[in-house]
Amino acid sequence: MLKKVSIAIVVITLLVIIGVWSPWRNLDFSLMEFFGLKQSIDYAGLQVYSLSGEIEVEIDGELAGNVTVDGSPLDIVEIDPGEHLVTVKRVPEDQANDPIYYQLNRVIKFEKGINTVIAYELGPTKDFSEGYLITTSRAINPGSPKLNITTSPDVSNVIINNLDAGSSPVSNYEINLFEDYNIKILKENFETIEFSLLPDDDVQRELLSGYDINVEVSLFQIPIEIIEVNE
Repeated sequence: MLKKVSIAIVVITLLVIIGVWSPWRNLDFSLMEFFGLKQSIDYAGLQVYSLSGEIEVEIDGELAGNVTVDGSPLDIVEIDPGEHLVTVKRVPEDQANDPIYYQLNRVIKFEKGINTVIAYELGPTKDFSEGYLITTSRAINPGSPKLNITTSPDVSNVIINNLDAGSSPVSNYEINLFEDYNIKILKENFETIEFSLLPDDDVQRELLSGYDINVEVSLFQIPIEIIEVNE
């Protein structure tokens, strides 16, 4: 009997010690983190797509990763909210013979919990590069998010879900975060660019509530063929 009482006292003492000093108390554990959602809520993110070749991404002068067409997107997580300089460079296949490519440099304001999206094909100059940048900004009217589209060159034709939205720039175009939007930008003598606007995941769409969406599109200028006429 005395032995059983002694064992019980030892067990109770151990449980008290574990309750007071437990390694679980030192763990920052949550279901959100377990399911991979904590990073997207506490930090900002960046998704980079290569539309041609391999591109290198730097944030504030530090290498953040490389991505190819097949490996797209490059997901960069845990970016502190606020302004950061993002640089996107084309990696030449032949260092000696490849041309110097246009380099995209943008100061982007990253918002907590939201991914910024960059998709680009970098050519020898800005005119011969194409792609788009999707950012967000706090909505003036949080209950009615708006879409703003600017293009280079200006006065390009904007098609949203097969409907003519007029010429760029397009401002304060009302959207529903839980509907799908296909954006197409056209202009004579430039290649057409087309893409989906919103993420597939409903959780990510919910995080966009209270923000307007801003899209900057650069179109690729089709080279003019010069035909020489022999007199």
